[in-house]
Amino acid sequence: MIADSPANPREERLVVKMSDLEAVVLPRLLGTVFHVTTALALEGIKTSGFIRSNQDGQLAYTFPQSQNNYGRQLGYVCLFDLRDVPEERLRESLSKFHFLQPTKADPVFLFLDTSEYGKLVPWTVAPAGAMAIPFVETWFPGDLPVTALTDALSVTVDGDDADSAYRGIMRGLQRDRERLIDTGLVRIEARTAVELSTRAMEWARIAQDAGLHVDQGWEEGRVEKSDAGFRISLHAERIQVEIRPEPCPSCGNELRSHVLEWQSISIRGQPFFPATLDCMRCGYSRPILEPGDGAPAPLLDELTPAEWDKAYGQMMATWRRGFVSEERFLAAYHELYGDDDSLMKAWRLRG
Repeated sequence: MIADSPANPREERLVVKMSDLEAVVLPRLLGTVFHVTTALALEGIKTSGFIRSNQDGQLAYTFPQSQNNYGRQLGYVCLFDLRDVPEERLRESLSKFHFLQPTKADPVFLFLDTSEYGKLVPWTVAPAGAMAIPFVETWFPGDLPVTALTDALSVTVDGDDADSAYRGIMRGLQRDRERLIDTGLVRIEARTAVELSTRAMEWARIAQDAGLHVDQGWEEGRVEKSDAGFRISLHAERIQVEIRPEPCPSCGNELRSHVLEWQSISIRGQPFFPATLDCMRCGYSRPILEPGDGAPAPLLDELTPAEWDKAYGQMMATWRRGFVSEERFLAAYHELYGDDDSLMKAWRLRG
């Protein structure tokens, strides 16, 4: 092992259970800029004195998509920038690019010195269609010297036991409970049947408080023996209230939804599609945002003004493309909304 020196970052070691990885490690990453690698790769970095851009593809990729990454192709080093990322964008990035442990190997996080931040190239410079991770990626131009790093956090990820798995299940339920449509089958374990009962009933209480129907809760007869002691499977779902079709305001006929574009709009990490509500009898039509699979429609009522402008501005931009001229678009708009120009402003402000 190469000892720490002015040319090598200070190294801290941490052992974490798999289900505790986000709760323990993510707070250490927020507000920083870092590179994710492995212990084996770190030795090579220390020896060479650089994190190589891997522009020539001679090194192994930590992330599979790195091969086509916009920054790598320019000879940049890929970094994560978590200095100012909205919660929903961070959650979306974690679900798509699990940077807490991107490979089976244990991760090592190398932190960039704040004095180097002025050199960073933001993800926003990437042209449309280029491979870049929105909101959380940045690049260092050229090979990154280890002298530009301050610390290294080496994480050993251990397999879960009954306690850590339960902690992970409960954190996930607490975080997602308002948006959950179906929890899927959740397996909880404990050393004793009494402890299992306590855990199962606490899980059910939180699910019920979120408006979910628990159809498989605590039942002593469903308890099974396990290596950890005892286990039980739980399940809850949101009972969907039947929504009656909206009537046409002109003739009263049932309105039907038609998606305009199968490229979804991400709203707080949930997919919505630009669509129209159409009347097949009189021809009435107006634009709407149609929830994708699992997206909660009530979310649209919770948007901040800036989120509302962005989402509905994108919807209006899609609707506008269906008109052959600006004149016809404006005429259709005013026929629907009269003097209410809120959607028109959102369309002009979209970005």
